[in-house]
Amino acid sequence: KGNFNLNAKAGMDLYRQQSDDPHVSVDYRDVTGFSSHFKMWSSVKVGFFSLIVNGRYEGPRYFSQGKRPAQFSSGLRARASVFKRRLDCTLSVENLFGASVKDTYYQTSNYVQYGTNRKNVRYFSVYISYRIRKYTKSGNAGGQPAPRPGGYQH
Repeated sequence: KGNFNLNAKAGMDLYRQQSDDPHVSVDYRDVTGFSSHFKMWSSVKVGFFSLIVNGRYEGPRYFSQGKRPAQFSSGLRARASVFKRRLDCTLSVENLFGASVKDTYYQTSNYVQYGTNRKNVRYFSVYISYRIRKYTKSGNAGGQPAPRPGGYQH
């Protein structure tokens, strides 16, 4: 017994930004560009064990005071649910497939600034959760279906 899930979201943007602010650099008062983004989440579940992979990419983009190069991140999680799904143990590793990158470049009439945020380390996390009791919906005691509006029931 098991299942496989794949979720993805992608998009492309064509944009134009204009500014008459005197503090904005002349180079960025009228910028046009193309950008894209992609997010992916996938999981494989077999019995009590799940393996989850995620990734995110955002293409380069100009804005009124500079530009942002492409950004990306990735991760992997392994989860085990035991004791009738009451206890969940998850081991997570972020930046598994390379560094997380979030760089920026700002330019105004007064200054130029480069910013770099590259996380070249792997992040390990452990999550443990335990469900103490089973909750039921209010007004739905005994596992009977809640009545439908107008008194109609199956």
